[in-house]
Amino acid sequence: MHSALQIPEILDQIISHLEKDDQKRCTPVCQLWSEVALDHIWRRIVYYSNLKKLSSAAKEINTERPASHTSNSPLTVKALNRLKLKYYARIRTLDLGYSGSWVVLRELMSNSGLTSTLFPNLQCLDCQDQIFDEEFSILILHSGIKSFSVWCSDGLSDILHLTQTIQTRMPNLTSLSIFLHPHQEYAGPLATLLENLTSLEHAEIPPFKDISPILWSLSRARKVQKLGVYMRYGRRVSRAAVDDTWSEEDGPSLEELTVPVVKCETIIPLLLRLHLLRVLELFVAQSSDRKCLFDALSHCPVLTKLSLTFTWEPRRLEFDDLHGILACRNLAEISLRSRFNLSDSDLAQMALAWPWLQQLKLECLGQNGPDHTSLWAVFAFTRLCPHLAYLKLSIDTAPLDTPPFIASSLPTQAEIAQAAALETLDFGYDPMRLGYDDEFVLAELLGKILPPRCSLLWEFSSDYDEDRLEDQLEDDRAQINRWLAVEKLFPRFAELYLKINQLKKRLAVSQGG
Repeated sequence: MHSALQIPEILDQIISHLEKDDQKRCTPVCQLWSEVALDHIWRRIVYYSNLKKLSSAAKEINTERPASHTSNSPLTVKALNRLKLKYYARIRTLDLGYSGSWVVLRELMSNSGLTSTLFPNLQCLDCQDQIFDEEFSILILHSGIKSFSVWCSDGLSDILHLTQTIQTRMPNLTSLSIFLHPHQEYAGPLATLLENLTSLEHAEIPPFKDISPILWSLSRARKVQKLGVYMRYGRRVSRAAVDDTWSEEDGPSLEELTVPVVKCETIIPLLLRLHLLRVLELFVAQSSDRKCLFDALSHCPVLTKLSLTFTWEPRRLEFDDLHGILACRNLAEISLRSRFNLSDSDLAQMALAWPWLQQLKLECLGQNGPDHTSLWAVFAFTRLCPHLAYLKLSIDTAPLDTPPFIASSLPTQAEIAQAAALETLDFGYDPMRLGYDDEFVLAELLGKILPPRCSLLWEFSSDYDEDRLEDQLEDDRAQINRWLAVEKLFPRFAELYLKINQLKKRLAVSQGG
């Protein structure tokens, strides 16, 4: 057997399950790509069984299964050098996300006999509640690591030790994610760390009540492009003060921001200074002035992706509230989760404002207002947004009450190009209730405005009233059957109208000639 077939990883993952004849045929192939395979297999370590086998002088105990070994003897110098050159040097990512991996790594460090790093080319390290003692710092951490993620236990002394270790051993980090309980006293040490990591581009931090110290540090970290404040423990940011260091000329080039806030007013002062912001994701907990938020976003001219969730806002979102965001002409992806009161004409103005729109999700949290939305809004979006691929709307107008799909009904200033090849139309959670024979009307309407291969998404609630459970279940079964009929019939109508439109174009060309 060729020596390439004696590489444990190839035997385990490629060859061992084959018959003998097939193994022989695979030999010349393995000879060519064994090095490539090793690079791929060892690039990221998540499961540590193979690493454990290699970490000592292994002795085969089962000749039929080369993957079975036992070992207790220490590594020789020759074996250690082979491991470093052939395996450890290939490792780019270590995931220490569970206790078993940590045990194996500790055993590996104790048996290595090394006084320098085990994995010289390691770039990404993911740890969970590890103890960063001197041995770990010397053998694992080094200045070549670019991405570091860690879950920490509570304790100010532990946090101080962690931040000092990161700054000393991994000074060239470009990405840092620290997950810990958002005690406000931890914000200071973390802010100091962020300020001293001069190559940092991406930071993910806890939801401290006051993130002003973090923002103050980032105002001096010119390279930071992405800041994420994750949601945990139900905590949200209530203060995010900024000063004159966040100026348009000299401030940080922050391009992506994710943060859960108590009110819209919390984040507005910061948004007014982020003129390079491209991606924004906000989770707003309490009732607040949403119009001021959307007006502030009009100062972000290069914004391309926006996601806003208004969790406990009782007031419906009106067109006047979000009018300011229409100034962001480069928006390509929008997701709004709220209660809405938007008419067809409101949605048409939104479609007109965003010609580069590729994805729009208007997810209704509760019932819509008196201004109803019909399938005509879908017609408007597909005609005014030629790049649109995904559309999610809460339609609450019966199919028979849908206005006609005619170009003259669109905004007069619209430049109508070829209709968008919409890939997905999502009716959301609890779509409109279909009456008798409504499925045929709806299927034909969809066939007029959507391509045949467009996917339809819909989902019914399972929140039933126990006193009316049987009636509700029967009604839901009828609704599901009607929507299934729409899914089945709609592509046929779409194919038919596609052929009709093609014939109309040919006829127009022939008459023009």
